[in-house]
Amino acid sequence: MSSSISRSRSSAKSNGRPQRACKTDTLVCPRVWLLIRLGMLAGIALSFKLWFPFDRLYPAAPFATWLGVGPAWIDALLTIAMIAALLAGWWKTALGVLAMLVLRDQSRLQPWAWEYALLTVALMLPSAGLKTCRALVIALYIWSGIQKLNMTFATRTWLEVSGGHLPDFAWIAIPLGEIAIGIALMFERTRRAAVIAAVALHGSIIVMLIASHENSVVWPWNIVMALLVLVMFTGRQQTADSRQQTAARLSAVRSPLSSVHWALVAVAAALPALSFVGLWDPYLSGALYSGNTEQAVVIVAPDVVAHLPQVIARNTWQDSPPRFIDLNRWSYDELNVPAYPAERVFKEIATDVCRQYVDSGALRILGRPDAINGRRTSVTIPCEALAGRGATVARSASVGHFRKL
Repeated sequence: MSSSISRSRSSAKSNGRPQRACKTDTLVCPRVWLLIRLGMLAGIALSFKLWFPFDRLYPAAPFATWLGVGPAWIDALLTIAMIAALLAGWWKTALGVLAMLVLRDQSRLQPWAWEYALLTVALMLPSAGLKTCRALVIALYIWSGIQKLNMTFATRTWLEVSGGHLPDFAWIAIPLGEIAIGIALMFERTRRAAVIAAVALHGSIIVMLIASHENSVVWPWNIVMALLVLVMFTGRQQTADSRQQTAARLSAVRSPLSSVHWALVAVAAALPALSFVGLWDPYLSGALYSGNTEQAVVIVAPDVVAHLPQVIARNTWQDSPPRFIDLNRWSYDELNVPAYPAERVFKEIATDVCRQYVDSGALRILGRPDAINGRRTSVTIPCEALAGRGATVARSASVGHFRKL
């Protein structure tokens, strides 16, 4: 009697950590949680100014203006609290602080941070934690491949990532390979081949990104993804006997937490479809390096460029009219992450840029490209309109390259 009471108390005390909550996979879940923590910490280290915004010029984009009020040390303290929670294994605290940091600046909602957050929530489920994590990873592969099936990825993004070292037609292997990996991971018979293919894919991506000096912040994400696939889809797992497993599955069906499983699966597997009609963010839908996102610049007068701070001026196109500040290049330069591709974020950033540097400029947003011909529609919003002073917003059809604006 006393020993059973002791075990139940010990179990209750340990429920605060994902590796303990994931009861039916006690060997795998701690490893998944460790990889998530290491990946998140590496991402923070490689995008330092995104989280510690001292002397940062790239504007923050809070979900609401009042959420972003306050000096940079508030963000720094929140980030330190999140790092401490990650190191200590306090997953609830880490998720809560990350949510506050994202509310203060949507640029922090990078695809890798989003994926780590979903996986961490999945690990809270008592009996379906590993199953949910697997579903999230499978959904990411499939949607990442679907998002790349477009002309812009084939003719532009692929060349930038590969550095021109691989044949042009080889682009199709990436999206089809990702989709095939996601589907093959679903089935026991094809899982081993899918794991090998996934590791090879991430290895080749890392080589291409390093060779092209592209986006170092996602290098550790690719490493973590390869290791997650190895941990979650291969190897012997420490599980209870068949009777205990059956009881756990039945308990999971009856448990209200099973609704969390299906909610997470819906977020990862169903909601990305809404990104094609503008109802869900592309970066929450596997669209990183897809060529399938919105772009934005702030058009400025030629005489304004000389008065811009150095970090902005070197990311301003000046070779031919129109002159414009490339928000994506600026974000890469200062924060080491791409600009978050959402119209609401672009408007928030441009409003701040217009107020501080280019009062007579305009924000120009190119919409997501047509999958077949790569053409985009554009909208031009003068600084006066962003400031609420009234101005005409121009919409037109355009090709998908800012050098041809």
